[in-house]
Amino acid sequence: TRRGVPLLMVSARLSPRALDRYRRFRRLMRRATRQVAMIATQTEGDAEGFRQLGADPERLCVGGNLKFDLQFPDTLMSEGQALRAGLFPAATVIVAGSTRENEESLVLQAFQALLAKQPDCTLVLAPRHPERGAAVAELVKALGLSVRRRSAGAVPLKAGQVLVLDTLGELPRFYAAADVAYVGGSLVPVGGHNLLEPAALGVPVLAGPHLDNVTDIAELLRAAGGLTVVPDAPALGQAFLWLAANPVTRKHIGQAAQQSVIANRGTLARTMKLVDEQLARS
Repeated sequence: TRRGVPLLMVSARLSPRALDRYRRFRRLMRRATRQVAMIATQTEGDAEGFRQLGADPERLCVGGNLKFDLQFPDTLMSEGQALRAGLFPAATVIVAGSTRENEESLVLQAFQALLAKQPDCTLVLAPRHPERGAAVAELVKALGLSVRRRSAGAVPLKAGQVLVLDTLGELPRFYAAADVAYVGGSLVPVGGHNLLEPAALGVPVLAGPHLDNVTDIAELLRAAGGLTVVPDAPALGQAFLWLAANPVTRKHIGQAAQQSVIANRGTLARTMKLVDEQLARS
């Protein structure tokens, strides 16, 4: 920078959509990226994207994705089990996290298909923006399902009911209480949200086909057998049913997801080493 302070980028990524946009301004991006002393990308594909935008290859390196080093409090699993015992005493629990507008109706359609064959299930619907809680609850009612809102208090749910998680900061605890997780922003063209939270907790993960924002994580989890990608709401309903009806399979898939996260940890240490080396040269 002008004051001689090195500018570093870590865990840098470029989605295909972003790369297409930035290509229109390649001359500007070349100038901007060459102001950066080091760009440590998440993957080799991200590094190639920065090269295409004109970044100096000598300043590029692959550091990995810091999200794999996600750490939860030691008490989270016990908190999740206590939450489960208090709210879902006798049901298979499905948590749909970070859902978006026009996506909740698809998840609810899948849940209704599940209930028709296996009624002892409960759905937690956690909109990406909790302020939409009232609208989501009205949608649930309009589809003929019984609904409660988390913001209204902690009351045990009966099988077949839907809990709208319209409070902040609780999604990890509910993932820890879940049997199955669906990660939103993926049945609609948003690009997907954080697949690693439920995976790190040993919960089998489902997602739709729109995963542009998390492509590399999705590929790792799929290769490990911890993620199932479904094309649409009917397929999501079938996946719900398959996992709800097969607890042993469910456990194995959750373990595969968790082991994939554990195997890819260490990005923070690698990144700090790269930063230290860069600062020593500055």
